[in-house]
Amino acid sequence: MLDIVAALDRRMESRRRNYPCHVNRASEIGHACTRYLTYCRTAWEKATLPDVGLQYIFQEGKLQERVVIADLNDCGFHVLGQQRDYFDDEHKLSGHGDCKIALPTDGPPGTEAAVYPAEIKSMSPYTWQTVDGWESLRDSRYVHMRKYPHQLNTYLWFAQAASGFFLFKNKTTGRIKQVWLPYQADMMAADLEKCGVVNEHVAAGTVPDRIEDRDWCSSCRFNHLCLPDVINEGARFLDDAELLEKLERRDALVPLKKEYEALHKEVTVELKGCEEAIIGDFSISGKWIDKKAFAVAASRYWRTDIVKMGETKEETVG
Repeated sequence: MLDIVAALDRRMESRRRNYPCHVNRASEIGHACTRYLTYCRTAWEKATLPDVGLQYIFQEGKLQERVVIADLNDCGFHVLGQQRDYFDDEHKLSGHGDCKIALPTDGPPGTEAAVYPAEIKSMSPYTWQTVDGWESLRDSRYVHMRKYPHQLNTYLWFAQAASGFFLFKNKTTGRIKQVWLPYQADMMAADLEKCGVVNEHVAAGTVPDRIEDRDWCSSCRFNHLCLPDVINEGARFLDDAELLEKLERRDALVPLKKEYEALHKEVTVELKGCEEAIIGDFSISGKWIDKKAFAVAASRYWRTDIVKMGETKEETVG
């Protein structure tokens, strides 16, 4: 019998590949680790390939981008310069902007539309809910989202534009969220300095020191090159089938926990101020709670980080 899913997976697996990278890229320049950025230039062929599931996500993102652009054109907006190439030889910095979008102005009839660089990205409904201004991207718990402002800011620098915006699409509802980014001169100066550091190491055949922020390391495509001595010296192997079973069950429940937390947050926001109500089989009551101020005494606690290899870190405090 024909296994359609297996055939699609094989097709997607065949698309997993690494591409040569000889310059710094706008999509990566927001990465906190210059060691990683150097590896991108000097060891690109050794980067860990994305798994099939992640490759599906990449493809879905490209498809969603096309849908958003088609919708914008249908609404009368002019989408210009799709996948515009940028390159700055001094800093060896390149980029491929998604597009520029011409927005109507408040001027008199005949006034030319204002044109803004824009980035289009799709995301899960739970991640979509966390985005509230470009600062929420900069401070996101998801390290790949922290790179977004740097990417668009680089395109603003290339285009000499004062501002641009993101269009984030909710993969489930299809709704769009527009997030503006004014040009950040300090951010750009730091990223250009980062380019200089990477260029010097590439020329010298060296790599920078490791960073201390392991949030970036857990999902790094080069951690097998960068951290083998750390892993071999510090890690010990456990032979505990019961513990392994608990960890695997815990990992399976993570998506459900995240879904519960996201829905719980939405529900409590909608019901804020509702003292009594009935909906379906649910009875709802609520009241304001006044919290007394108090000083928190110094304490010590153990933090356990559990990471499924190839995925991002989960922290447990106890």
